[in-house]
Parts: sequence; structure tokens; C-alpha cells
Amino acid sequence: MSKQSILNYFRYYPTKARGFTVKEIAKFNKTSTSSVYITIRKLKQRGIVIVSISSKGKGRGRGKTLTVYTFSTQGINWLRYHNIMV
Repeated sequence: MSKQSILNYFRYYPTKARGFTVKEIAKFNKTSTSSVYITIRKLKQRGIVIVSISSKGKGRGRGKTLTVYTFSTQGINWLRYHNIMV
């Protein structure tokens, strides 16, 4: 999974820059969720992606909610640099 496939997702869905999950990107690119998570974690360390809603447990045996990520102002400029109008 590369940054290019993440950019490909936002070329089709530019409004999702305000809130997206790992599963949405993995489903679109037909890749594993772990590879998408690794790439998003690298973008998060650079300050391009921030966590807007963190995942929470639903209780015993009911799983967890999904983490919702958004782009920071630096991330929106990064998308514009790659010709994605947000």
C-alpha cells in the first residue's frame, strides 16, 4: 500500500477528506486493512492526518467502533499539491 493509492481514493471521493476510515480505503483499493493502517500511521507521524474520533469499545463481546481520521491543514495543502481539490 502506497501513498499513491490513498491519493487515488481521494480523487474519487474528495469530500471524504473531512472524515474517513481505514476500511473505506481498503475496500476501495482492494487491499488489506493493515497495509492501509501502516500508511496512514506514517502520514499521521508527519502531521498530515489527525484522529477526529477515536475508536471505543462497545462492551464485552461487541467489538469496537472504527477510528475516523481527517486531514489537518497541512494535509489539505498536501492534497492540493497532488491536484486533489478539497
